[in-house]
Amino acid sequence: MQSGFVLLSVLEEYNLAWLFEAGRERKVAGGEVIVTEGVQGEFVYLILDGLFAVLSANAGGREVSRLGPGETFGEMSFLDGRPTSATITALEDSTVLAITRADLEAELPKDSGLAAHIYKALAIIVTGRLRKLASTTAVRTAAGEQPPASPEVVKRWEQIAERTQQFKEAIAAAEQGSAGAPDAAALTAALKDFSKYMTDCLGKTSPESFAVRDELGARIQRELLPSLLKARCVERLAKKPRGYACDYEALSMILENAPGGTDQVGPLLDAAFLALPSIRAVRQRHHNVTAQIISYARECPHPVQVAGIGGGAAEPFFEASRALAPGKTLSGTIVDFDPHGLAAVTARGTTLGVDGDLHLLKTSIVHLASSHQKFDMPEQDIIYSLTVADFLDDTLLLRLLNDIYVKLRPGGDLLLSSFQPDNPDRAFLDYAVGWKVFHRSEKELAAVFNRSRFHKCKLQFVYEPEGIIFLAVCRKK
Repeated sequence: MQSGFVLLSVLEEYNLAWLFEAGRERKVAGGEVIVTEGVQGEFVYLILDGLFAVLSANAGGREVSRLGPGETFGEMSFLDGRPTSATITALEDSTVLAITRADLEAELPKDSGLAAHIYKALAIIVTGRLRKLASTTAVRTAAGEQPPASPEVVKRWEQIAERTQQFKEAIAAAEQGSAGAPDAAALTAALKDFSKYMTDCLGKTSPESFAVRDELGARIQRELLPSLLKARCVERLAKKPRGYACDYEALSMILENAPGGTDQVGPLLDAAFLALPSIRAVRQRHHNVTAQIISYARECPHPVQVAGIGGGAAEPFFEASRALAPGKTLSGTIVDFDPHGLAAVTARGTTLGVDGDLHLLKTSIVHLASSHQKFDMPEQDIIYSLTVADFLDDTLLLRLLNDIYVKLRPGGDLLLSSFQPDNPDRAFLDYAVGWKVFHRSEKELAAVFNRSRFHKCKLQFVYEPEGIIFLAVCRKK
């Protein structure tokens, strides 16, 4: 998802206004082919919601990738004027913004600013496509079949390959165990050590260039993924069936902390993954948000209006509702763009008996990130987000903060979660699993708040015990 917001981030707000005005929202039924390979493209599409499969004749007509909200397609045909290079099919009922080639070609010469921003965004998108293709090719390549590499990569890989092999041997040893008994504890320790080693080699202090890091990371993924895909949660994160890594189902697996998988080693690897410091931190941040909601509600003289934005946002509301004493009530609004996630929230709310106090608001993450449409809800006492900021750069996060400010009552709290840059599992999640999120320090996040409408409001930070994820708590004056 992070890479899918390039167009929204690069364009200025007036550019986005033109885009939404010139484009036409189009509903696409599940199973409908919207682009056919080899046919001249007449549109550039921006996915507002839903999921699409990319099918290639060069791959025997098989699916080669998936596209989700915020991503574009049709841009290569617009840039080079050639027929489309893939077939795009909706995997479910979806919505796109379709901008005609004719409208773009007519408008860009008249507005040099718009043209510069559009071409910059499309260049970044196409480059990202090539990087993603290289990564996908690396995943599909059999272990041991290494593609040609630069001398820098070859030299560094000799060292990393030895540690990677040691971890693979730890996986094999855990599966066999002593006297046939799987050794889960040893595998958990081995994964924790290897994950930290990856971050030391490929993280923010790495001396390697970004290109070398990407290639080394792809090689590690190629070696490990056949085993990692046997772990249930890792498989969900890596395969991204909803078009992005940490969807509602994947987050639920993390929160449930119930390892699963295929073969004997799958549940062992899943348990080791769920025990990583960063994954424990993901679970703990939900409890931190819950504690903030409970504390606020106990001091508030009136029923508290709470809104959660993004995947997993319902859990803190459910937990807080059950923890509060009689007479202290919460009214919740869950804002999400994933219909599957909202359906799961509905079912869970009914099971817990709090569905009458819960309102669901389906929106488009594109509209949230672009500030094109505002939140359709009353003013709230608390607005929180656990995951959305993980996928928004500073430009898009700033727009979201300003929209949230309008919907927060004076004296109300904004709770925003963020990974801090010293996450020891960052490179493992980035490269081996393919779960990339933005990491920000307190200072970096505070700088975004200071540029927003919250700039005069009190900001404090609450950490979970691992010290990997912090919660920014900002009270509106």
